[in-house]
Amino acid sequence: MAKDSFTNCHPLVNFAYFISVLGCSMFILHPYLIAISLVSAIAYSATLVGIHKVLKFNLIFALPGLLVIMGINPLFNHFGVTQLALLQNGNSITLEAIVYGLILGLVLVTTTNWFTAINHILTRDKFVDVVGRVLPKVALLLALSFRFIPLFINQFKKSTAHSKHDWTGSHDCPWLHKNQTNFDHHVCHV
Repeated sequence: MAKDSFTNCHPLVNFAYFISVLGCSMFILHPYLIAISLVSAIAYSATLVGIHKVLKFNLIFALPGLLVIMGINPLFNHFGVTQLALLQNGNSITLEAIVYGLILGLVLVTTTNWFTAINHILTRDKFVDVVGRVLPKVALLLALSFRFIPLFINQFKKSTAHSKHDWTGSHDCPWLHKNQTNFDHHVCHV
């Protein structure tokens, strides 16, 4: 994780900056502003986590998400003047609906890239510090929840690695055969 001078700022400054950036990115749907915010989010995320991780994330998750939103929006949003196609149910696919879907997809990509930066700048301690000043009970609940997330992830990784183990050669359970499942192995040891 790369450190920059913005990471060392007070948590309230970080929180206020990201709230304002996310608010502008999500609620002001001007194409130029979204493009500037997208480039800024990708550049800042790339400085924090590396260009390869950011490009990999954007190509694997963000680009398909953008294409899905751009393709689905005209099926539900029929407003527009430039009719491109007429569906069997009488609704039309318009150019404006496709462009609006593109804008919404870009907003999604922009916010996910900003959240990549937020995850590296606003640590759990900073987030709990900012929220704890205003809502101490919520901060306590968040602190406990944030503590359990890594524990659950580690437990999930252990259980997945455990379930991938080949139990067919187990010597503790002689009646376990190759065609039985891992569930049978767990039942055998109970």
